[in-house]
Amino acid sequence: MRGISALKMRTPSHRSGIVAAAIAILLTFVSSVAGDGTRNRATEQVKPSIEEQLRQHLRKLRGWGISQLMRTEKKVDNEQKRRANTSSNPRELALLAQDEDVGVRFLVAVNRYTPLGTLIGLASDPKPTVRSGVALSLAYDPLDSESVRQVVEDLGIRLARDEQVLVRLGLLTNDRLPERVFETLSADADFMVRTKLAEHHLAPQRVLMDLAQDSVYTVRATALRHRNLPPDWLRQASGDPLPLIRMSVTSNVNTPLSVLDSLASDPDPGVRLLVANHQRTRLATLRRMSGDPEVDVILAVANHPTADRALLTKLAFEAEEGAVRSTAQRRLEPLLRKEIREDILERWNSD
Repeated sequence: MRGISALKMRTPSHRSGIVAAAIAILLTFVSSVAGDGTRNRATEQVKPSIEEQLRQHLRKLRGWGISQLMRTEKKVDNEQKRRANTSSNPRELALLAQDEDVGVRFLVAVNRYTPLGTLIGLASDPKPTVRSGVALSLAYDPLDSESVRQVVEDLGIRLARDEQVLVRLGLLTNDRLPERVFETLSADADFMVRTKLAEHHLAPQRVLMDLAQDSVYTVRATALRHRNLPPDWLRQASGDPLPLIRMSVTSNVNTPLSVLDSLASDPDPGVRLLVANHQRTRLATLRRMSGDPEVDVILAVANHPTADRALLTKLAFEAEEGAVRSTAQRRLEPLLRKEIREDILERWNSD
């Protein structure tokens, strides 16, 4: 039984720590399933020592039936998981890291108080779920000593080369990784890992530049949407024959204005729509796009925050599509109210 296996003392030096952990677990739960008669007798007698209580409960195990044993085992397991999740005691966490329950070991791996030495051991756990927990919680701190930083970096690279994709993906939800781990993951054989890496908001520039040249177009497209990618790479990719790549360029918040001007005439309507929706698209470009053959593109122009009174007036009364006219009129109304209010106040003040 898992709860009882935690009581086994591997060496004399571990005896006190293991007994303390066992006492805390068993006294909480084993006593809750003892018979009412036992509790009544306990209240009538002098309270025994903690060690004696533990021995008494252990002796009762021989007389329990299957339902009682299973109920107690479940409670002990739940208590171990709770402790693995909430404990800040390094010795207790080291003990729980050896538990036969995968869930307990995983919770130890993601516990922020788990010592680095214990994490190193869990990084060799046979279960990928546990190793992924280490990947999730691994923390690289630039203020740590050089030796600690090196150990963390080496452990991160080791996890980045793990044979299980679950472990490598676990690293990509981590915001505290050294740069070399990102570099290792950029050469990952699984394109899904490279795609997730291209989405990571802390991905370094040189990693993104590698991913922007990836053999898989979805990886390239994802990297081109990243705000850390240099603008020159966006300019270069704006002439890519794949519409998906050009759409990624127009989705990047840092796309150069000259590139947006050029892609406003792109043969693909999806690219033009993204240009019309881009927050940095110039007013002159929006005016040119107001005659686009696609209604959705013109609607985006009418909704653009940069569209001025002249452009909105043109769309409000000259656009062929009713949806475009109504959108432009809706946005034009507050502008006209503001102008009328200002004119009235100006004349009032002049009088």
